[in-house]
Formats: sequence, structure tokens, C-alpha cells
Amino acid sequence: MKNRSSTALFAALALAFGPAMAQDPWPSKPIKFMVAYSAGGTADQIARIVGNQLSKDLKQPVVIDNRPGASGMIGGSACKSASPDGYTFCVFLSDVVTINPALRKKVPYTPETDFVPVALLADHIQVLVASTKSGIKDVNGLVNRAKQDPASTNWGSWGIGSSGHLLLSTIEKASNTTITHVPYVNTPALITATLTNEVSATVAGYGLVRGYIDQQQMRPFAVMGTKRLSFLPDVPTLEEQGIPFRATLWYGLFAPAGTSPKIVNDMNAAVNKAVEQAVATKAIDLKTVTTRSDTQPEFAEFVTRESTVWRDVARRSGIKLD
Repeated sequence: MKNRSSTALFAALALAFGPAMAQDPWPSKPIKFMVAYSAGGTADQIARIVGNQLSKDLKQPVVIDNRPGASGMIGGSACKSASPDGYTFCVFLSDVVTINPALRKKVPYTPETDFVPVALLADHIQVLVASTKSGIKDVNGLVNRAKQDPASTNWGSWGIGSSGHLLLSTIEKASNTTITHVPYVNTPALITATLTNEVSATVAGYGLVRGYIDQQQMRPFAVMGTKRLSFLPDVPTLEEQGIPFRATLWYGLFAPAGTSPKIVNDMNAAVNKAVEQAVATKAIDLKTVTTRSDTQPEFAEFVTRESTVWRDVARRSGIKLD
């Protein structure tokens, strides 16, 4: 009888408290943003701007947890292993889910099954630039220089297998030429090398080189993306210059696979609102990134399309990494 009574008591308690516990509003504790890059970079800055606004809107702290290294794969691996409890989200530059799997034989995660796309944070504005001392004014000028003087023509990127490296390969194949690739350990070193004409040209985030462009130390000669920029109306896209390259770079919020679909959709709506508010208050600079409010399904479809585009770029490049 005693065991039966205890069982009945526990059952009654479960019925009484179970629904209340299940209905705890989300979020009811701090949220973590796991950023796959170092503090101070563009991804980290965007994560903090959006996180600060979310903290106000959701009434819970958003904690930034930087997990840099291995082209974002350390952060990707950590995201895969995180609990899908609705309180851990992951901030990736698009290369984590599009470029790395297309180029590398061994990636410690499978984007399609290990992550859930949550929301687009921003599109990263990229321009091709050269020192004004170089005399390069367009893609054709870079290509002609490479053909006429290959020994003194090169292309800088922030690493082997980076989007900049893939772009170079596309330019080479489209123009039937060869341009020496010079990888740098980080973006600041690459910018310095471009300024001093140590490298003939590179691709960089507009926010990083805008000051040099304004001071006429650098010249933008192409836009990476599908359309011209309103604040650089005279700079054509790559396609306008005969280079078949429509791929873009972007920052997205993901969650570990298994995260509640309702929480994913709620976070999508919250992030879209936070981004809009950050743009309105100019916390987000629209000359560094551009934004749009995709629903969660729209963002998931976008990720799939971008993955297909980058796989095609990687295949045509012939670049393979271990």
C-alpha cells in the first residue's frame, strides 16, 4: 500500500507541476552566442550589436563566447556538440557552412544535419581593391598586367582556400591567365600589403578599406555580389566585367540540430527586429554590411542556394584541402 501511495503521489505531482514546467516562457535564462571568430572582428562586432539589442528585447543577457580558429571549424565543431536547449546559438561567417565543406576532405561537422539555420544577420560587403599606385583600375587591367608582367603581378588573400583564393581562381580561369597567390596570416597584414603595393590586388570588406578609399590610397575596381553598391555607383560588379562570380559572404545565426522549431522561429523574429533597430540607431553601419529580414524558411533556402553556388565555385577552382 505504501508503494502504491508513493507512486500515486508522484504521479499527482507530475500532473500538477509538469504542465507548468513545460510552459516556462522562452527565454527564461541567459542566451549564449558562440562566435566562430576572434573578439574584435566583424562577426564578433555584429554578434555583440545584435546581442545587446536582444538582451533589451528579450529581458535576458546574451553572452558572447568566442571560439576562433581553423577557418571557423573550431566554432563549428563546438556548435555541433552544444546542447540543443534553445539557449545556445552560433554566429558563423558563411564559409563555415558553404566553403569549408566544399573544399576540405575532413570537416568536423555536416552543416545540413548538425546545424539549424536561424536568421540572417547581415550580408558582408566586399570589394576588389588595389593601391592607387598600382595603376590597376579594373579587372581587365589586372589581367593584362598579369599577362604582360607575371613576375610582378600577384593577388593577396587571407588564406589558402579562403573566398579570396577562390575568387582569384575564378578570375584566372575566366581570363585564361595565371596570377601568383600570396596568402597572409590575417586581414590587417593583407591590407598593409595592398596599401604598399606588395600585392597587386585583393578582395576585402568595404568597412576595412573605406578610409583608404576615401583618402585615395586604394581604388575599388569591382564589387563582389550581384549588383552595384548605392554608395559606389561607378564600381561595376564582377559579372559586368566578364567574371562569372555571383557568390557572396554573409553572417548567419545557427542553432545545434534538435533545437525546438518554435524557439528557432521565435529567435528568427527577435533577431530580425533587433537588426532593424540596430540599423535605425546606426549601430550597424550599412556601408559595412547590408541587412534584410528573412523568415526562418527563407534563410534556410538561402543557405542551401549559397552552398550550391560555392560548391560550384570550388569545383571549378580545382582547389582541394586536406
